[in-house]
Amino acid sequence: MQPHALRFFDCNAMIGRWNTPVEGRHLTAEALLAEMGRAGVEEALVYHAVSRQYAPAVGNPLLDEALAPFDRLHSCWTVLPHWAGDLPQPDALVGDMLEAGVQAARMFPGEPLRYDHRVYLAEWVVGPLLSALEARRIPLFLDFGLGLLGDPDWGIIHALCKAHPRLPVILNQIAYGRDRALVPLFLECPNLHCDLTAFTSLGWIEAFCRRLGPERLLFGTGIPFWAPAAPAAAVRYAALPQSEKALIAGDNLRRLLSEVRDA
Repeated sequence: MQPHALRFFDCNAMIGRWNTPVEGRHLTAEALLAEMGRAGVEEALVYHAVSRQYAPAVGNPLLDEALAPFDRLHSCWTVLPHWAGDLPQPDALVGDMLEAGVQAARMFPGEPLRYDHRVYLAEWVVGPLLSALEARRIPLFLDFGLGLLGDPDWGIIHALCKAHPRLPVILNQIAYGRDRALVPLFLECPNLHCDLTAFTSLGWIEAFCRRLGPERLLFGTGIPFWAPAAPAAAVRYAALPQSEKALIAGDNLRRLLSEVRDA
């Protein structure tokens, strides 16, 4: 099997207008598909800029409407605890997700230098929401908006994963060089995964797989903030068996989505 035969499924893509105008960051669904085509990406799990920077109650419906004509693009709703009254209570919110055919959720707990949802990930804040997601095995993506700038609160991630052991948790855009925290965290938390958006340094994928296996690493690009070709090339040319590359490229994400319980 040649490298181009990998079936890439991007877990980290965005459409919609960014509040601060930046050339190339206002992607329509059609423009996203064009970017994916140039990098050889088959499918993508997508969130909306309005959900991230303004309100999920507004952005999630915009997302579903924009993606409806395209079977290669899949909605990932942005979710928040219900305490402020802007979203339904957790069981109702998860029911709405599943009724809309949405099988993945995303949170932006805090983003320095950007807009954030200012959600403290303590159990007494997010516990009811995470329990509702966990009951249906809906994957939860956590994007701290750090890129290469810093570290999230590793301790609270550990506590979250331990409190909800059947909830698949995926860390977005955790940069390389965090092995001293990531490795023990992954060993402690079997339900934890991470994506490749900021993990394209030479040899990192191979090192991760040697220590922790390929099953918990997901392909992600960070479109439109990051170039999709870099993570795609990192997987294509990694010194790994083709079967492990296939898992990372998309089969790990497909497995997580297939395990979502509709009822």
